[in-house]
Amino acid sequence: MEHSYGYFFLSLFLILLSAKFLGEITRRFFNSALVGEIIAGIILGPTVLGIFFPEFYQKTFNQDLFREFLHLFNGVGVVMLLLVAGMESDLGSILKQKVILFSAPLKIVVSLLVSFFVFYYLIDINYNQIEQSFFIISLGFMLAITALPVLVKILSDLNLYRTDVGMSLVGTAVFIDMVVWIGFSVILIFFKKFHDTNIFFIFLNIFLVILFVIMVLTVIRKIVDKILPYIQSQFSWPEGIIAFVFSLCFLFSTIAEFLGTHAIIGSFLSGLIISDSEHFRDKIHYRIESIVNSFFSPIYFGSLGLYLNFSNQIDLKLTILFVVLGVIISVTSGFFPYKYFNKSTREAYGFGYGLSIRGATDIIFISMLLSLQIVNEQIFVSYVLSVLFVILSSPVILRVIFATRYHYKFYDYLSDKLFIKDLNANTDEKAIEQLCKVISNVYNLDFENIKYIVTERERLMPTGIGNGIAIPHGRVPGLEKPIIAVGISNVGIDFGSRDGTLAHLIFLILTPSDNPQIQLEILADIAKTFKYFEPDTILGVKNLNQFISFVRNELQTK
Repeated sequence: MEHSYGYFFLSLFLILLSAKFLGEITRRFFNSALVGEIIAGIILGPTVLGIFFPEFYQKTFNQDLFREFLHLFNGVGVVMLLLVAGMESDLGSILKQKVILFSAPLKIVVSLLVSFFVFYYLIDINYNQIEQSFFIISLGFMLAITALPVLVKILSDLNLYRTDVGMSLVGTAVFIDMVVWIGFSVILIFFKKFHDTNIFFIFLNIFLVILFVIMVLTVIRKIVDKILPYIQSQFSWPEGIIAFVFSLCFLFSTIAEFLGTHAIIGSFLSGLIISDSEHFRDKIHYRIESIVNSFFSPIYFGSLGLYLNFSNQIDLKLTILFVVLGVIISVTSGFFPYKYFNKSTREAYGFGYGLSIRGATDIIFISMLLSLQIVNEQIFVSYVLSVLFVILSSPVILRVIFATRYHYKFYDYLSDKLFIKDLNANTDEKAIEQLCKVISNVYNLDFENIKYIVTERERLMPTGIGNGIAIPHGRVPGLEKPIIAVGISNVGIDFGSRDGTLAHLIFLILTPSDNPQIQLEILADIAKTFKYFEPDTILGVKNLNQFISFVRNELQTK
């Protein structure tokens, strides 16, 4: 027993250290730790270590104690990962954008149709004795699902996260993931119980699952919103609120399992409603995310290659097929709705391709299909490789699509009359109102109209980009050129930034509605310029000339 525990802890050491080490390398070069974590497992598994050092591999990773631990640990790990995925979501933005309501259902429908056409008529695959219908529907859902955390990271790196196209992408991804997980939970009940359960009890089970989802998204969501302030004020911070989040996650996971579906449905829903509360702060989100990313994620993704020989299971044609299908489905279902509602061709291509980005959620989904024996090892390996390829190539492709050349510099549109060195607002709404009032007076624009446009845009997704910067903006019909008002707040204003910081420098930007590229480039230019901005350094600025001097001399040299 002592000998087994020695190798057990050695196994943990090796998988955690190698996954984190390689994850940090790939994060630095490709913006994704997931790639390195999966490569670490492949190296430590039968693909590499098992060939060159078979005896050592058997004593460490192939011992019963470690395999049993890994099975239980990964059950918890996948629940934690889906909790974080749910927390990345923003329920409030979904129903407010028409492009989301069209593109999200369209991608799911197209994915299911393509899956049926390809895997029923064109490709003959070993279904592992699973009903062909379950296989096709499962792969359809798999092709539809998005990689929300990866998408958010790429958009942030490209300075696009708080733009209109970024907001639409994130909202659509949330909608798709929510529908896919709920839809697959229903299919899973059929899969598990079709042969040994009366059809009446199957539909009763499905009804209970749907009822659970509705209750969570309505009644329980409001209850959680009421409870959070009490927990944050009465329990130790941050331990109390973190323990509450984990407890709720495990409770929902338990209910989901008892209802005959998968625990990850419950954990995703718990993350969804927790992050939707106005009382839940990004600081807690980051603490929970750091726990998951530092421990659960590297072991979970690092273990994927521990017991599969990737070299024997690679099917390059199938890998290429998954990549091509993902891009075609996403661009088809994303381009036309976005082009119709937003008029910008370039943004429409970027929106469509953005929906094809793969990531951790895809790996979790295909791993679950493998554990249920819905797919075989060859399909699993081929799909994992397709995910890795898309992760590595997507930032480059999106950068080429949007190709922001910064023809429009934000300081070219600044005016001393639109510079407020001391905003007296204490909320984002009052700050917007004050800046809109100044613009209205200078340019003789309808105050109520521009205030409504900017406020409605802010309600869709907060425009705090972090680092003490906020960029409330809107597209105004009939406007001939961009208008930018700048306000400095000494106390700071909450614009809902992801890093939890208050905004001390606020840019209110109005752009012509018929030229979306101007808005995209100005927003990207501000995000790029103030990437290393420190809020305290701006508080002493007295006028516009000092502000421009500060921007050119202090920031652009970094």
